[in-house]
Amino acid sequence: MPEAPTIHLPRSRDALGTPRAAAILKQEIEALPAACLPLQALLTRTACALDDFGVTVLAIEENTDPIRLRIGVFLQGLDPGCSCADDPTPLEPIPEYGELEVEIDRNTAQAHFRLP
Repeated sequence: MPEAPTIHLPRSRDALGTPRAAAILKQEIEALPAACLPLQALLTRTACALDDFGVTVLAIEENTDPIRLRIGVFLQGLDPGCSCADDPTPLEPIPEYGELEVEIDRNTAQAHFRLP
């Protein structure tokens, strides 16, 4: 299994305690490549996650080390079917939603994403 990419969220860490913390966190996570998040693990109705996703911040625990966050992830998936010539499965994106926990190290701003 390939090693997870190292992710740093310095703007999010530095914005904690300000009114813009959630907006900056959302912006910084949405700027990450899709491969940095465990999107495939969030799927419940489809088999393949698409790279486009959106984030909403559900909770921020600022008084912990590491900083703990909970985010909602809106994404789309495809169900490719069996690839048979007469397969009726439509190849249209299907909306999906899942939640992730994020931990951000206060010193390095290194972030880790995992399922709750």
